[in-house]
Amino acid sequence: MLLLDGSKKGSVDKSFSMGAGVYGGIRLSSIARVRGLDIEGDRMILNQNGNYNSTLFRYGLQGQVGYKAFKVTGRMDLASIFQPDSYVESAHNSAISVGSIFVF
Repeated sequence: MLLLDGSKKGSVDKSFSMGAGVYGGIRLSSIARVRGLDIEGDRMILNQNGNYNSTLFRYGLQGQVGYKAFKVTGRMDLASIFQPDSYVESAHNSAISVGSIFVF
């Protein structure tokens, strides 16, 4: 991500900042963990590994705006989250996410 910071020379995160770029990732592992009680009331832990029909690669666009230590970041996936033809439903299965960050 290309980040423009309006801080004075030699300092970072002291003023308004703005950035845009791309991101990418690869799924290393997918694990489902369930903890609870079984039918007899005993504790139960179930671990299951699998790909859950998700794609191996993830990529998209991201942007960020901030003032001093507070920043808001948004991402939009360009790749489908799930493998083609993995579900009968015809839904758009990409993701948009927004998060806030405090820089220390």
